[in-house]
Amino acid sequence: MRPNEIVTNRILEEMDKGIIPWKKPWQTMNPTNADGRPYSGINRILLSLAPYADHRYLTYKKALSLGGNVRKGEHGQMVVFWKFDRVEKDEETKIVPFMRLYTVFNVEQCEGLDLQPVGIERPFSAIESAQAIMEGWHGMPRLQHKEQAAFYSPLLDYINMPKPETFNSDESYYATLFHEMIHGTGHESRLHRFETNQYSHEAYGKEELVAEIGSAFLCAMAGIEIPEIIENHAGYLQSWIRAIKGNHNLVITASSKAQAAFEMIAGKAAEAEQAAAA
Repeated sequence: MRPNEIVTNRILEEMDKGIIPWKKPWQTMNPTNADGRPYSGINRILLSLAPYADHRYLTYKKALSLGGNVRKGEHGQMVVFWKFDRVEKDEETKIVPFMRLYTVFNVEQCEGLDLQPVGIERPFSAIESAQAIMEGWHGMPRLQHKEQAAFYSPLLDYINMPKPETFNSDESYYATLFHEMIHGTGHESRLHRFETNQYSHEAYGKEELVAEIGSAFLCAMAGIEIPEIIENHAGYLQSWIRAIKGNHNLVITASSKAQAAFEMIAGKAAEAEQAAAA
């Protein structure tokens, strides 16, 4: 497989997982090498997809020169390097570009490095109403904060979230968590919404609509209504509507499924609120 095909497939694989580089309400810094030189072009995109909080990368050889090592079993990230060679032919000098692939490792994948720690965290304060919704769903998939990425794994039935301290706001953390929780309701042991044997970009797009609308329902219940959240919901919904042949009627179908997911997560709590208000 040619280098450009490897790069393209890498990006498509991550997009198929739902990791959209331009929708990250948690804080990240532009990828750089260990000396602070920023990556550019395709390398910036590729490294931004990696699930690490630290933005610094280095080669295996560089890790050794810094007194450390890459931990055993770690898999590196691919980067592209362009080299321009001078070629003499027929008394003419030509500049010929060559594209090569290299493997780099994130600082978090290494040990013993002589590097200063980099922190972008801020104090996190749990939102009581949102926390109550999460804790009130007794059938919720396992929640972990091991990778700096937000996703739900249907195969292993767990939710991974970036560290709460790295989000732009406490509200953004819960809005993202609610999105993944709605995905969790689609598991075969719950609402059985996934068609694993008939996967398509359109089916994935429909599920994203369900998750985003369901998240909006939960945000409203928790009282999270800041402009940033509303703007993200609207923009994300529109992007998937365009991806699925511009069929705006899909929102109606997705809303129905989102309502079922919402009731599974917070149905009893919502009923209690309505009874108290009556």
